[in-house]
Amino acid sequence: MRNRLITALSLVALMAALGADIGPVRAEQAAPAADPTTATPPGPAPAADAPTPPAPPAPGVTVTGNFEVYYTYNFNRPDNGSNTFIFNNRDAQFGLNLADVRVSKAATPASRAGFFIRLIEGDVRDLAIAPGDPENILEAYGTILVPVGGRDLNVDAGQFVTHIGYETIELGTNPNFSKSFLFQIPSPFYNAGVRAALPVGPRTTVTGYILNRFNGTRDPGNKDLAPGFQILHAVSPTSSLILNALGSRETVGADDFGGNITRQQNILDLIYTNQITPATKLGLEGLYRFGDNLDDESYSAFGVAGYGSFTLGNGNILSARAEFYKQDEEATGFLSAYNGGSTEDVELSSFTLTYELRSGLFPGLRTLFEGRYDMAGEDHFGGRDGDFKKSQFTLTLGQAYTF
Repeated sequence: MRNRLITALSLVALMAALGADIGPVRAEQAAPAADPTTATPPGPAPAADAPTPPAPPAPGVTVTGNFEVYYTYNFNRPDNGSNTFIFNNRDAQFGLNLADVRVSKAATPASRAGFFIRLIEGDVRDLAIAPGDPENILEAYGTILVPVGGRDLNVDAGQFVTHIGYETIELGTNPNFSKSFLFQIPSPFYNAGVRAALPVGPRTTVTGYILNRFNGTRDPGNKDLAPGFQILHAVSPTSSLILNALGSRETVGADDFGGNITRQQNILDLIYTNQITPATKLGLEGLYRFGDNLDDESYSAFGVAGYGSFTLGNGNILSARAEFYKQDEEATGFLSAYNGGSTEDVELSSFTLTYELRSGLFPGLRTLFEGRYDMAGEDHFGGRDGDFKKSQFTLTLGQAYTF
């Protein structure tokens, strides 16, 4: 029932994107013929050598990239060397969070076909790429622009990062270097399939998705597809509201005969952003995931996160993030579990404060100093002598460069 609802909404989104008239103009829509009794006599013919305005040049292939390095110190001094949160997860070690190279050609009205390829290395590759998928490819898709009633329908086919969530895999527009638990546990990282986006008004864009699975590109033996949608609405020139959804039947195990056991997985995600002043930006995210576990028991998980970024007088940026995540007992061991062994409902929260240095001397370079305090309802975070604790505090020095 839940998947049928998401499927129906996804099909509506795709139909909204694909259903407009993209054929030639009909006769009754053409301009009326001129009345010969009132028509203005033609003027002199233009000079034969009058220059024709040049067409805008088609976009070429561009190469861009990004790399992120870090050093994180965990005051718990975990024996296993793990900071528990994803990506910059190594304690007291320098690490390559992400190195990526992007080769692309934009699709524009002057050249309506394009492509995007993104190759990656580092912790993101090790922790985000699903087993069996190409290890160094995060995104690879083709794009076409189809004229639809005076607008352009943007169609992508291939592999691309997920539309779920406030934060992105790369540092990008994220105000903090580390990733939230909302990003890490209930959300997918990337998908494969087709997406189609169309502006349906001056302030609203609808995107429909038909994907192979909830996360990653393949689910061997499972032929179900994963429908999803996104509705982006500009509430004002400085604020926006985004509703994301995705539903899929995923393989969660095998039966006694080696066949797949599939269970329904669904996620809803609501995001609000507001650039209150040129120096102040706020963001809010609410996420709800629900479905069935291996034992065919219904589970649910939800989380909320708030973000604030403030540009100081010297051009540097102070950012804060606070979050809370909770999943019920039926999700324990399926989505996440306490590392200390408890099977109770999982509750995780964190508060992160980041100070980012910006310098005109080094364009494209970002240097971040970050303190993060994590808390759990039961023992969860690694400590000395193999113990686990209910909290941890980490300091991170991160640096990113975009070219």
